[in-house]
Amino acid sequence: MLDECRICQNYGPDFKKLYDAYASDSISFVGYFPNFSSKKKNIDKFKKTFSIPFDLKTDYYKTQTKKFGAEILPTVVVYDEKKKIVLYAGRIDDRYHKIGKQKRVITSYDLINALDSIIADKPILIKNTQPIGCFINFADNISN
Repeated sequence: MLDECRICQNYGPDFKKLYDAYASDSISFVGYFPNFSSKKKNIDKFKKTFSIPFDLKTDYYKTQTKKFGAEILPTVVVYDEKKKIVLYAGRIDDRYHKIGKQKRVITSYDLINALDSIIADKPILIKNTQPIGCFINFADNISN
């Protein structure tokens, strides 16, 4: 996530809805802010503004970012902690077809489809999608 990214902000209300619908003993949520420009004060404001009920953490050293191969924000990753594998990575849905260009109608709810498949103990049909959003800054000083 990135507190300054308009696309992350536009998805803000969706984060709470997804948590409310899917958080359980087997599905947990955490949000990472890898850009050094995202300071604790702004992350806390983001959390409060969008009533996000899960932990939001910094990832200034890009540990989680690199582990999951994220380059764009927002990127969601569904990770199986027991098997240590990524089950789904990419966009939340197809709301954006390019930076600043929203579709009128969302036709593919990629993250929801992945989570529904997990709950139903079925294979995830689409395991990777291309996120649209803001770039992760790999050149900021603390990540070197």
